[in-house]
Amino acid sequence: MYVCNYCKRILKDKYEICPNCGGKAFTEKAYLGETVIKTPPVGGYTINMQNFNEKLKSAKKIKYIGIIIALVLCCFMWPFLLISSIVTIASIQENTVSFDVDYLLFFIPTLIPIIILIIFIVIGNKSQKKVRDDIKKVKELAKNGILVKGISYELISDGSSINGKPWHYLIKVTYQNANGVKIPLISDVTYNKANFNNKPTVDLLIDPNDYSNFYIDYEIY
Repeated sequence: MYVCNYCKRILKDKYEICPNCGGKAFTEKAYLGETVIKTPPVGGYTINMQNFNEKLKSAKKIKYIGIIIALVLCCFMWPFLLISSIVTIASIQENTVSFDVDYLLFFIPTLIPIIILIIFIVIGNKSQKKVRDDIKKVKELAKNGILVKGISYELISDGSSINGKPWHYLIKVTYQNANGVKIPLISDVTYNKANFNNKPTVDLLIDPNDYSNFYIDYEIY
């Protein structure tokens, strides 16, 4: 492990420049197993937000997909939209708006793109809200949590596969609290196995008052 001589952050990998403060001087520290840091540094621990940013992008894509589907349907259904508009305008001008069968046959199909668009927007907004809530939660954890560096782990499949081989993995660690109780924890963020090639340990950030509130990644500092 390496300790930045300026900001005192503890890093597992050797850097030319400290990723936190930009310092160029480090003190090498012998690795003696898990290192527990109970006092967060000024400003809190630094967490790689790439996974959260990717989730936000995916949530936004859901809304864009809904817009594209709605536009494609509108292109195919423009005759219904045109006729429905003409019928509606004529009915309003003559004050004879009625919902007979012929009118419904033209009017109902025009609602399909709108309904699809609304569904995708609602799903996208809910997904974005969840990711933002997770970001807020992990940022709060970074200011108040306990950091366990160099904890051993195992990768377990999240159930996804390609050609019969696991594709994404979850990180599983075992945290031992102050009372000696061992608590198994599994990340809710998926990773590719290549992300952890030749990486023997990970870091765990955990709320000492709520063991269900935690975050696992390769490097937290």
